[in-house]
Amino acid sequence: MSARQRSRRSRPAAISVDGLPTWLDLDVPDDRFIASTLLLQSAHPGSKLDAATSDINLQTKLAAVGLPHVEGPAAT
Repeated sequence: MSARQRSRRSRPAAISVDGLPTWLDLDVPDDRFIASTLLLQSAHPGSKLDAATSDINLQTKLAAVGLPHVEGPAAT
């Protein structure tokens, strides 16, 4: 994807970056997922939240921000 194509994409208006880790890049799908998950968790602090993914890289990022994950089904 070229820089021009990336510049055309807009960030979801509902996501506020206040309080999110500075290393999250909201142009990266995994990072947007993590940001959304963190915001959902902060909006519902008493609820249990587990992210289901078989993507080891996403699991690593989830662990880095302290979000629990469960192994999802393998992609076929």
